[in-house]
Amino acid sequence: SGINGSGKSTYLKQIAIIVLLAHCGSYVPAEEALIPLTNRLCARMMTADDQENNISSFMLEMKETAFICNNATSRSLILLDELGRATSNEDGVAIAWAVAECLLAKGALTYFVTHY
Repeated sequence: SGINGSGKSTYLKQIAIIVLLAHCGSYVPAEEALIPLTNRLCARMMTADDQENNISSFMLEMKETAFICNNATSRSLILLDELGRATSNEDGVAIAWAVAECLLAKGALTYFVTHY
C-alpha cells in the first residue's frame, strides 16, 4: 500500500520481469537472489473497458480475477494491482479481501498492491 505515484505498480512489473528472467536462465539484476520455480505467473494489472466485446472494466477485472483464483496453485506467483478499483470502495475492499483469502488458502505466493 502507498500513495499514488510511489512506484507500486512498477515494482510489481519488476517482480514479473525478474522472475521471468530467472526462469529462462538469464541475468537477474541482483547481487544475490533466491527465486523459486513457479508453475504459473498470473498478473492482474489495471485495464480499460473492452468496448469491442461490450465488457466493462469491472466485469473484465472480475473475469480475470476469477481465472486467477480458479487456476492458482501453491507453486503460482500472483501479482495483483489495485484489485477492486473499478467499483466502490466498500465493494472493492470486500472483493480484495475475498480474493486474498482464496489465494491464501491455495498457498500461492502473492503480491497484492492496494489502496484499501
